Amino acid sequence: IADELKMIIDKDAHQLTISTNRSEFRRRHFRTNFKISLPAGMDIEVNNSYGEVKTVKVGNTNIKNRHGKIIASDIAGELLIENSYKDIEVDNVQSDCQIEGKHADVFVNGVKGKTQVVHQYGKVRLENISQDVKIEGSHSGVYGENLMGSVEVTTSYKKIALFNVGPTKIRARHSPVEVDGAREYVDIEDNYSKVRVDNLQGDLIVDGKNLGVYGKSIVGQKIHITSSYRNVELSEFSGKTTIFLEHGDIVLNPSPLTHPIEVKGKYAGIKFYWPLREKYPFEARAKNGDIKWKLPDEMSSQEEDHMSIVKAFLEEKEKPSIFLTTSYSTIRIEE
Repeated sequence: IADELKMIIDKDAHQLTISTNRSEFRRRHFRTNFKISLPAGMDIEVNNSYGEVKTVKVGNTNIKNRHGKIIASDIAGELLIENSYKDIEVDNVQSDCQIEGKHADVFVNGVKGKTQVVHQYGKVRLENISQDVKIEGSHSGVYGENLMGSVEVTTSYKKIALFNVGPTKIRARHSPVEVDGAREYVDIEDNYSKVRVDNLQGDLIVDGKNLGVYGKSIVGQKIHITSSYRNVELSEFSGKTTIFLEHGDIVLNPSPLTHPIEVKGKYAGIKFYWPLREKYPFEARAKNGDIKWKLPDEMSSQEEDHMSIVKAFLEEKEKPSIFLTTSYSTIRIEE
């Protein structure tokens, strides 16, 4: 076979195609290796199967490798990759990067343009991406760090962890989510798991079922959380805050208020830590429940139709208000 195997070169005005005559052989259980040196920055297209493809210092690059590892670095133009069952490694792309892979891990570092990854069954790790990122995954673990543009992630059943990112939208199922250091906003839909958001300079929106929500150091115009059967805990937060929770506990420790806080619970305990040395119009209602007022300041209380009501600081009409309500549980106001 070695004596009869030949390289075939087809050249026209626009491209050079390199292949072999291996399709002429009845026996196919052998490997053909190419090592090709090109002028730096030349555009390339590679179609391969069952072997590794490695490209360095080329221009616009299109690689299809059905069952082989792909390594691409120092790409002067756009990068398109399609593969499965073997890992993908990408470093230093000067334009957009688009990857489609499954049953393998994907690592991308240093892309100057937009990055899009379509992926199934494995891990996706992105670092140092200058523009927008979009990940469409299924059973895909996602890790992102230093993503300067907007971030959009869809996945299921695997963890999402993002650090130092732009405005972020996450649509997940059964996926733990961690976001630390985001800008503009974080918008999450998830279920049957846990979400943690820390150090957010922007708005927070979380919509979930059976979803625990935890956050610290959130400064924005709006915080909106809906969940059930898990706990919600926020500390050092500010912005117009609205929380709806059924069958869980809520713990809130806000910064001095810049906007109103409204909490509506059903079968949900509420513990509210009062901002020190501040007074805000306050009202709490607990149906078939109780209200524990632990502040030294005076308040008014009443009972009507199985409803406990506590009010305080109503004379502070110019300040943001606090309204807490629940049923079949206890509201606690503490220093």
